[in-house]
Amino acid sequence: CYATLSFSRCGQPAPVFQGPIAAYDWKEGAQAAFGALKYLENRDEIDSDRIAIMSWSRFGMVPLSVLNEAGFAQFHENRFKTAVALYPFCSFARGPHDGPILVLTAASDDWVSSDICQRMGRETAKDRYPVKVVVFDGVYHGFDLPAFGQPTFRESQINPDGFNASGGTLGYDEPSHKRAVMLIKEHLAANL
Repeated sequence: CYATLSFSRCGQPAPVFQGPIAAYDWKEGAQAAFGALKYLENRDEIDSDRIAIMSWSRFGMVPLSVLNEAGFAQFHENRFKTAVALYPFCSFARGPHDGPILVLTAASDDWVSSDICQRMGRETAKDRYPVKVVVFDGVYHGFDLPAFGQPTFRESQINPDGFNASGGTLGYDEPSHKRAVMLIKEHLAANL
């Protein structure tokens, strides 16, 4: 049984935190994640030793950064047990990390490089907690989001958060979505 906590990082006041969280700043997203961790650790119904973090797309950087030994983790006594990032930017969070991380990335993604995520997986292979990178062949950014429908190139805004980018392809793929759900469940079962 899992409990989930979602918090806004898109400029809207979040129910747990005071004031808005900057829309596009992964650093503030990481700090908000540690705020969420602290909130969850103080809940009687939550096992504080079994808290994971998961995020998508540009904010997939947050799970990578909060478990990065040289990142925000060094400033916090308590840590997330594990993390999942779906099609994140992987270029800055090479490791070593303080816990296991699963990265799911799309081979045909023309906005976020799956090659960089694969390189991160190779570079951390000998670490205490190597990053497990799974590449989904023939699918695009947002392969797990039914709202994106058939793969379509979007000229300016390519995600539901309204983050402006030069453009990219978004597209849902049901078999990949189901596989991603299975892999995430397996990862959480093995690491929480």
